[in-house]
Amino acid sequence: MLIPIAVLLAICFKTGNLFVGLSFAIVTGLVVGFLGGLFTFSDIVSIDYATSGLKGMIFEGIYGMLDVAVSTILLYGLIAVAVDGGMLEKCCNWILSRKFTGTKRGAEAVLMGGTIVINILLAGCVLPSILMFGDMADRIGQESGISPERRSILLTANATNFSSIVPINSAFVMGSVTIINEMVQNHSYLPHVTPFAIFCCSFYCLILTGICVFWVATGIGREPGRMKKMGKISATNHV
Repeated sequence: MLIPIAVLLAICFKTGNLFVGLSFAIVTGLVVGFLGGLFTFSDIVSIDYATSGLKGMIFEGIYGMLDVAVSTILLYGLIAVAVDGGMLEKCCNWILSRKFTGTKRGAEAVLMGGTIVINILLAGCVLPSILMFGDMADRIGQESGISPERRSILLTANATNFSSIVPINSAFVMGSVTIINEMVQNHSYLPHVTPFAIFCCSFYCLILTGICVFWVATGIGREPGRMKKMGKISATNHV
């Protein structure tokens, strides 16, 4: 079943279209699994005559995503209300009126803290958090002289650090615990996991948090880029 994953990666890298890649990968996975004897046609689609319901991995996948789809729709509605209602603009004006945004280090700390807070409030949903805080981060970064590349890295990195795996409300952690505990019911040799255990083992997110704090505190990559740009301007004026 690594073949569908290879097909997914190849198509996504070639076309840059995730939906096309997923479509071909799903079809490839069904064909490979069926021809390889991993499952039968009834495992894909079947009818439960006792309940008159549809069963199979296709419908189970759809049913499993209904909660996520509905919550995503409600979440984007919340973001639209916050943006169109002017709440984010007022928050941005208040932040820019404070003295701590007068320096690049202070502005970067605000971008880092704001992204983390929004991501935690939105249950660690990375993309909605970036969309909700993106305009604020862009405006604060522009008025503070932070380069677009640096503020985009701060935004995406802090949305995927520890704020996305907080044990008490992370959608990723809760989803993982649910899936693993369902597997434990069918395979007793598997260990039970807790949200805190997943948090402690998410080394990428934890290490990325330390890197973000170190990057903002030391300003590595901030001044050299600025001096390099000033050097180009000076050289152009000299010519």
